[in-house]
Amino acid sequence: MRHSLRPASHNSAAAAMAAIALATMSMVAVPKTASAMSPDLTPSWAHPTPQGNAMIDYEFVSNDVGVAVGEGGSVLATTDAGETWTLRSNLRTFGKDLHGVDTEDGVNLIAIGEAPGVFRSTDGGAIWTEVPNPSTGTLLQLREAPDGRLDAAGENGEVIRSTDDGATWTEIGPGLGMIESQWWESAQHGWVVGTGVGHETTDGGATWTQFIDLAGFGFRDIQFYDSNFGRVLEDFGFWTTTNGGVSWTREDLFVEPLYPRKTLAITPDHWLLITFIEGAAIYETFDRGENWDLLSFQGSVGFLDLERTPNGRIFFSSDVGDMFYSDDLAHTSTNATERLDSGRFGPISVIATTPGDDCYAVVVPTQGGVPPSWMHSTDLGATWSAFTGPNGLSRPSAMVWPTTSVGIVGAYDTIGRTTDSGVTWNTATLPNSQRVTDIEIAGDRLFHGAYTTQSGDGTVYRSDDQGATWSDVGTSFPFAFAPWVVTFLDRDNGYVAGIQQSGSSSFNRTYRTTDGGASWTQVTSPAGGYVRDMYWFDMNTGIASLGTPGIFRTTDGGATWTQQTTLRAYELAFLGQLGFATGGFYWEPTAYTEDGGITWQLADLPISSPAAAVEATRDGFLLGNQDSGLLKFGGLDLAGVGDGSDDGNGDGLGDGNGHPLGIDAFGATGIQLRRTGAHPTHGTARFELSLQSPGTFNVDVFDAAGREVRSLSHGFRSAGTFPMEWDGRDERGDATPSGLYFVRVHGEHGAESLRVVRVRG
Repeated sequence: MRHSLRPASHNSAAAAMAAIALATMSMVAVPKTASAMSPDLTPSWAHPTPQGNAMIDYEFVSNDVGVAVGEGGSVLATTDAGETWTLRSNLRTFGKDLHGVDTEDGVNLIAIGEAPGVFRSTDGGAIWTEVPNPSTGTLLQLREAPDGRLDAAGENGEVIRSTDDGATWTEIGPGLGMIESQWWESAQHGWVVGTGVGHETTDGGATWTQFIDLAGFGFRDIQFYDSNFGRVLEDFGFWTTTNGGVSWTREDLFVEPLYPRKTLAITPDHWLLITFIEGAAIYETFDRGENWDLLSFQGSVGFLDLERTPNGRIFFSSDVGDMFYSDDLAHTSTNATERLDSGRFGPISVIATTPGDDCYAVVVPTQGGVPPSWMHSTDLGATWSAFTGPNGLSRPSAMVWPTTSVGIVGAYDTIGRTTDSGVTWNTATLPNSQRVTDIEIAGDRLFHGAYTTQSGDGTVYRSDDQGATWSDVGTSFPFAFAPWVVTFLDRDNGYVAGIQQSGSSSFNRTYRTTDGGASWTQVTSPAGGYVRDMYWFDMNTGIASLGTPGIFRTTDGGATWTQQTTLRAYELAFLGQLGFATGGFYWEPTAYTEDGGITWQLADLPISSPAAAVEATRDGFLLGNQDSGLLKFGGLDLAGVGDGSDDGNGDGLGDGNGHPLGIDAFGATGIQLRRTGAHPTHGTARFELSLQSPGTFNVDVFDAAGREVRSLSHGFRSAGTFPMEWDGRDERGDATPSGLYFVRVHGEHGAESLRVVRVRG
C-alpha cells in the first residue's frame, strides 16, 4: 500500500497523519493485486522528466557520479555532477518506495524502504532482489559508518545492522515508535528519534533508554556538529546538548523555520536546513541555529534530502521530483528536472486527445490567481512541450478536440474555441452566470452541460458546427436539475447525470436521449452519492462512478444498477474492457478493471501522488497526478489489435509486402486480416478475411475508445478468403468522424483486429 508524502492539508503534521489514516480506510474494501497493471501496458514518465516522484535520498561516489532513490521504486543516476539525471528504474517490474541507498560504485546498490525493507541491485537500479532481514515495516533511513557497517531504521521502532555490505542483517532496535533519524557515535553508542521514540543505547542496541521527552508531533532529525554539540529537530522546536549527549535542553520555538527535516553542517557553526510540510524551504545559519536566513522557497510540500559532494556542490530534492544543485551553498540553484509548469505545482485536472496523435493537458495550480500551465504532445503523450492556452481561463474543467485543429475548453462561465490547433482562441461567456460542467464529443456533434450557481438550475447545450454555435436542448429538464456528466455513444444516443435539488435535499438524476437531446427520458440512478462520471459501452451497458459509495454497473440501460466496488471514484476511462477509475481531487487510490467494470483491483501505480485525471489514448492511457506529474501507460493492443504495420495483418504475420502468409502461418486463432484498399481511407475501407477452419465468426468495427460502431457480419463461414469492406458509416447510416478504428474478427479460438485510419475530406 503506497501513501503519498503529500498531506491533504498542510496545516500540521497531525493533518498529514489523518489524511494517511483516511486514505487507508478508504482502500479496505478493494482487494490489492500483486500485479501492478495489465501486462500489455508499459508505464513511462511523460512529465516532468526524467520523472516526478518524491526523491528521498542521494548517494554520491565522487563529485560527478551519484544515484538518488525515491517513491515508486524511482532510481536516478548522474555522471555529470547532477546537471542531468537518467531514470534507471523499471517501472513495470518494481515499485517499492525507497528511502535510502548506499553504493561504492554507482552500480551495485543496497537500498532500504517499503517492506520487506532491504533490496539489492547489481545493475544500477533497474532490477532489484529482496534481501532477507528481520524488519517488518518500512525502513526510513540508512546510514553508513566509517567502519563500513550499515544501520537502517524505520517503522515499528526497528534498527537493523549489517557488517557485510548488506548481505545479512541483525535487529538491534528499541522496538518503539517510528524511527526517522539515527546518529551513531560508535558501534555501541547511538541515538534514535522519531514519532513516539527518542532513545539512546550504549551497548550496541542490547538495551535502550529514553533520553528526551517525547513530542506530540515527533522528531525529524538528530545530528552532532562536533563532539559535544548536537541537536534534535522537531516540527516546532528542538532539543540541544552541549556535553556530547549527557544532558539535553528543549527550546519550544513557534518561529521559522517550522517543520525542519534535515540539517547539513558546512562548519560546526554554519549550517543549511531544509523543511518539509508547509513548503519546500532552505535556511542558512552562521550561529548554530540562533538566527536563520531564508535562501529558497518552492511551492511543493517540502524538500526531502540535502547533501554535499567533496567539491562543495549542494544537492536538494523535493517531493515532486525536483533535483536542485547549487555551487554557492543554495543561494542560487538550478533544477535538473525538466518541468513545464514553471514550478507552479498543481493537479493535472484535464487531459484530452485529438483524432490523431496529439494530446493536451492542463496543470491547474492550487495557489489562487496563478494561471494554468498548458501542455501539448504530438506523439500520444510520450513527450510534451509548453502550449499557449486561451487567455483568462484560469481553472479549466473540460476540454475536447473534435478534430486535430478544432479544440473546445470550458472553465467556469467561459468556453474557449480554437480552429487553428491553439494558435488563436475565441472565448464566449455562458448566459445567466452558468458554469460549464462537462463537454462531450458525440459523432459530428458536441454537447456540454451547464448550471447556474445561484439557483442550481441547469441545462444541456448542443452544437452541430464543432462548437461555433450552441443551442439549448435541455429545456425539458425539471427546474433545479444541474447536469454534472454528459456522455454520448454517437450523435443521438446519450445520457446526462446530475443533481436534482428539492428544498434542502438533493438527489441523483439520470436522463437518456435517443434523438440528440430533442427529448429526454428519466432512468434510474445509482443509489447513494452523486454520479461523478459515466462510461457507456452501448445504450444498455454502462459504468457510473460515485464519490460515495463506489462504482456501479448496469446492463439494462440504467433500469437497475449493481454496485461493483465500494472504492470512491471520480473519473473513468476505458479502452475496450480495460479501464481506470481515479480518485480525482479526493486523494483516493486508482483502480483498474480488465473485464469492463465487473471487477476492480487497486492499481499499484509507480507515482507518489494520487491520480487526478485519466484519459484513454488509442494506445493506452494517460494519468495526471496531483503534482503536475503525467504518466503514460502505452503499448496496448486493444482487443488483440496489432501494431498496424504495413504488412497489412493485425497479427503481424504478413510477408512485409501487404500479403498474408500461407495457411501454415495462421496463429492459434485461425484468422488473418489484411488491407486491400488505400490506407488511410477517405471512404470505404477494403480488406480480406482469411479463415483456416469453418466456424461462427463475428466481424465488427470499434472506435478508439472500444465502443462498437458497426456490425459487418455475424454467423457461420466456411474456410477460405473473403473480400470485405466498411463504408465508414455507423449502424444508423451516419458517416463516422475522422479517427482511428478497428475491424475486429472474433471466432471460436480467439480474435484478430486490423487498424483503420479514417480521414474525412
